Parts: sequence; C-alpha cells; structure tokens
Amino acid sequence: MTLSNRKPGQPKEAPTEPLKRAVSACLKAIARQPELEITFAADKPSLIPGRARLPEPPRKLTAGDVAILRGHADSMALRMACHDAAVHRKMMPEGDGARAVYDAVEQARVEAIGARRMEGVATNLSAMLEDKYHRGARYEDITDRADAPVEDAVALMVREKLTGLKAPPSAQKIVDVWREFIEERAGAELDALTGTIEDQRGFARAVRDLLSSLDRTNSRTRSRKTVRPRTRARASRPRSMSARIPPTSCRRAHPSPMTPPAATGARTRTRSMPKKPATPRASATCAATSTRARTTRPTPASMTR
Repeated sequence: MTLSNRKPGQPKEAPTEPLKRAVSACLKAIARQPELEITFAADKPSLIPGRARLPEPPRKLTAGDVAILRGHADSMALRMACHDAAVHRKMMPEGDGARAVYDAVEQARVEAIGARRMEGVATNLSAMLEDKYHRGARYEDITDRADAPVEDAVALMVREKLTGLKAPPSAQKIVDVWREFIEERAGAELDALTGTIEDQRGFARAVRDLLSSLDRTNSRTRSRKTVRPRTRARASRPRSMSARIPPTSCRRAHPSPMTPPAATGARTRTRSMPKKPATPRASATCAATSTRARTTRPTPASMTR
C-alpha cells in the first residue's frame, strides 16, 4: 500500500511537479529573489526582470535531463546574483562583434563564480553547455574558423581559465580552431582575467583589453562621453556690440571693423572740436567804462540857480 498526502477527489500530480518545485526554490535562493515568477514551457529559456522561463522537463526523466534543467536554472540564478546590468551597459564596447564577445565572456564569468563555489553547480552547467552545443549547430565536425563563432570560443577559453574545466565535447572543435589565434594575440590578457572574477567593472576593463589585442573592430569604448574641442572664433569678429561701435570722436578716423574693405580706402577727415568764444580784452572794457564816466546827465531846472 502506498501512502500519499493527496486528498480523495484531487487530480493526480504530474511526476515532474516535485522537480519543478525543487528547481524553482533553488533558483530563487541563489538569485535572492523570493518573488521571482518562474514558468516552464517548451519554448527557448529566457530571463527578463522579474520573470524566468525554464524548459519543460520530459515526463520520463533521466539523470541527464535533470542536470540540464538544473543547469539552466543555475545559469539564470547566477546571472541575477552576480551581474549588474548598469555596469554592463556602461562598460560595453562598440561594434557588434565586440559586443557579442563581451556578452558571452560576462556570462562565462558569472557561471564560473558558481562553479568554483559549488561542485554540483559546476556539474549542472557542464551538462547544460553540452546539450546547448549538441542541439545547436553541430560543431563536432568543423575545421574552419568561419564555421566557429569566435564569441563562443573566447567564452569557453575564459571558462577554462577561471574554473579549470575544459570545453564540453560537443564544443571542443570551436576552441581548437581558435585557440592558437587567441593565445598568440591575447594570451597575457586572457591570464589577467583570473584576478578580477569577483569585480565586474575590473573584469570588463580586462575584457576590453583582450578585445583590443584581438583587433576586434571598435572594441574600445569610453565610460564618459567624448567632448569635442570647440572651434576657435575668428580674431577679427567682435565678441560684443560695444566693440563694434567706436567712440564718437574716432568714428571717422578709425573705421568700424564691420566696414567693407572698399570703404576703408577713402580718405577720411577728423571732426574738429568747436572753439570757445574769445574773451574781450581788458583795454576795451576800460575804454567803455571811461566813456560812460565822462557822459554827464542833464541837470533839472529846479536844481539850477
């Protein structure tokens, strides 16, 4: 006889439901987001703010299926726990090729943090990567770099440097066709990434140095906007209206800088200052005074005797 907590009349629970609850609880715990909405569907796994979509597990589960599902959940949880989207956008390089490498290496960084701390997470992530490249473009038989995405090659080599784990068998050819080229041009920059795994900003700077060594187009970027120097103003152009109008006494002697060249060739005259009226001489004044003094007024008849 089998004991069960299911009440009579309730529908029987699907065999994958306990696994879904366990995976969801683990994802929320690692991501530190207890209110995260988690759904399971046959569509491609995706992660957006506040919501995660995981692949629907098959009804007949195997150990590999469980590891793959847990690998997707661990990858999303580590992305939310160890990744700062604002820093990522600020340090992002220019150019589509450089951005593809930059995004892939950042995902390898957050997954490496969990793999170094928890052995079970490392196993789950390896199973997820093996399934990803096996179901993808079938990279087992490639021999040319044109058929191998360079962003995946760099990300897998960064994962190997940070965790010591080699690329999964389904993606080993991607690394093989690119390894010599990458190590020859950016071997030192690749080794420098191990010291900044816990510092996203410092890690991003090291990745940009790596991109510059790989000679990716527009790989370098600046965190601040580039300020263009202002064009120098012409020396002959006055800066204010007061400089355009010369003083009154100098308008004709010194033509305005706005005067056309043809007008400046004409001969100009200076305006003379008006003269003050001349002061009468002292001798003339004295003469008028003496004349008035010599003039005698008529004497009235009553005063004569």
